Amino acid sequence: MYDFKKKLKEELETSALNKTELADATAMSRTIVYQWLNGGSEPSLEALRRMCVAFGTSADEILGLTDPNEVARLEREIDKALKKDKDK
Repeated sequence: MYDFKKKLKEELETSALNKTELADATAMSRTIVYQWLNGGSEPSLEALRRMCVAFGTSADEILGLTDPNEVARLEREIDKALKKDKDK
């Protein structure tokens, strides 16, 4: 299953940014960045957009949508939810 905090830690490790620079780039406080890294919260859409630019990557990459297994898992969940709605 996708884990945003794990992916964010990976992006930080492979980028030239530190946590303070990520906070500046996303227009968030360091406290918020630490919450993201500890799983206490997740970024807003605007913060995610800024994060993508700062890391030089796509939202798909940060959101785990480049992993075929994750995409397949999501597709199964969506299909199941849609089937449940049709059965009502």
